[in-house]
Amino acid sequence: MASLRQRRLAGDVALNWLYQDRHLGWLALVFASDRPEEVDRQITHWLQALQQTTPEQQQHYYQLSRRRFQALSPLDQLRQRAFGFAPGAPPAGFADFCSALQAAPSVSLACQTVSPGEPVATQGFSLPLSRWRRRPESDPALAFAFYPQAAGDLVAKCPEKAAPLLHLPSPGEPPRLLLRPPFYCSPDQAEGLARGEQLRPQLAALRHAGGHGEWHLFDGSWQLTLQLPEPGRRPEAILQAILRQLALPVASLTPPPESIAIRYLMAQLPERLGTSGHQKGWLAALAGGSAEDAQWIARQLSLITAPVNPPMPAPAPCRRGVERLVYPGGDTALLVFIPLPDGASLAALRLLAQHCEPLFFQRLRVEQQIGYVVSCRYQRVADRDGLLMALQSPDRRAGELLRCGKDFLRQLAPMDEATFRPLQQRLAAQIRASRPPEARALSALRQEYGLPELTPQAVDALRVAEVADLAREMTRRRRRWQVLFTTGD
Repeated sequence: MASLRQRRLAGDVALNWLYQDRHLGWLALVFASDRPEEVDRQITHWLQALQQTTPEQQQHYYQLSRRRFQALSPLDQLRQRAFGFAPGAPPAGFADFCSALQAAPSVSLACQTVSPGEPVATQGFSLPLSRWRRRPESDPALAFAFYPQAAGDLVAKCPEKAAPLLHLPSPGEPPRLLLRPPFYCSPDQAEGLARGEQLRPQLAALRHAGGHGEWHLFDGSWQLTLQLPEPGRRPEAILQAILRQLALPVASLTPPPESIAIRYLMAQLPERLGTSGHQKGWLAALAGGSAEDAQWIARQLSLITAPVNPPMPAPAPCRRGVERLVYPGGDTALLVFIPLPDGASLAALRLLAQHCEPLFFQRLRVEQQIGYVVSCRYQRVADRDGLLMALQSPDRRAGELLRCGKDFLRQLAPMDEATFRPLQQRLAAQIRASRPPEARALSALRQEYGLPELTPQAVDALRVAEVADLAREMTRRRRRWQVLFTTGD
């Protein structure tokens, strides 16, 4: 895929076994491309190059497949095993397998906007099919290369200066680095997607070096997580290449369209809550690793031209108001974000949300049957904590959905001790449960900058009166709400 992307032949690929048993298998390669003819021709060259890979390279990719499988959830692992798609024994006779693939019968299908063809009915579906009129091919065959590769130019000098780095030591745990923009200053979705495309080659190199990296959207904010390889295998040049990429500008990418109205509103909410201010720099925290690892990473971070862990100015107030967004479709969707008031207890908000969630679903989904998306829960969006109500209905107007949410909060019965204690115990168990290193790193950064963060001490000290006071204040101060909605066609 790196070769195809470099030539701008394809943007994404999926390799799937459509069917597999002891004697037969259907293998499908699905590409997202505006030039399907040239991609189709490169597949043959790719299979020929794949056939020439060495046993060392084949073992390398086998280990990658095992690592990817082990990173799946237990349910997804079980599903892969049930369908026979889990990694098996190390590859044997791989060249013969590639040769058999080249000799096997194949068919190429392209989905394009073309004049309608003859309708073909199959398995209950009617599809217009026409013969693929291939355009002339111009690109030469790509020179495909496979890992592990020779070191080549991967030589780097370790900087002498060190940048500030928040370190959370954890004996025996591999170092995991969290990098993200300053709080309340995350890029929008279009810029974040472009940054991910820009980092893709470097993150692939890190993966082949035994580490792992991901640039992703978490709670409405973009962040980069890097798991470094085992001790003694520091990918200095790769890490430096990643850090240098963060200083380069990116051209925005158009986000893919959302197929569900409420998901479209959720994708728009982070930008609606933010303000126009922007602070340059990066926040960095390391979970795990030794003090020596932290010193080495801090020196690499000095390559970032923007400030690292800079002081944070006072945040602007959370934006508020009511806004209608245009979205095609017949459903009405409503999103209400009620921010945590300044100085209020995050523990009280989390407990209040746990109390509201089942009651909200019971009343609006089961009793009133207003639609098929009914949710009231705690949510952190773009570094702001709040109570989120999400509703989607095929036959209710946005004003009616909003009135249902208001009525629910107004009619919520005061919480008593008998209701409060089990919720407090459950929240205490959640906060004391083991958390991923990236979550601990982000939590430490939030506490370092004085942002609300849930702690065991705050949960233990919580009282039922605080929850009741918070519920009244959030219900009463409706002018602080951020309301987004779409209306059907």
